[in-house]
Amino acid sequence: MRCRWRHVPPAFHATLAAIQLAKGDTAAAIATARRAVELDPNLLAAGNTLGNAHLRAGDAEAAVAVYRQLLLRRTEQPRDPQQSWQCTAGAGRN
Repeated sequence: MRCRWRHVPPAFHATLAAIQLAKGDTAAAIATARRAVELDPNLLAAGNTLGNAHLRAGDAEAAVAVYRQLLLRRTEQPRDPQQSWQCTAGAGRN
């Protein structure tokens, strides 16, 4: 069955990738997170899930490359105080 939505939001892909990774389907998580990053390169959750999926798949080089891209994007973007607060507020939770 094909999806009826014309445009699936990047956050949907990011969430689906996180679920796939939690279930242990690293190949699907990598593909889905990669799609989310393609749709919105600034969606940090998608990039983080993509890096984590590469780590779980045993591909540390790919994970490091993803994390580097995340850091570069983060430093290139102007700081939004609200977003910084949200990132800090979630730090330390596992």
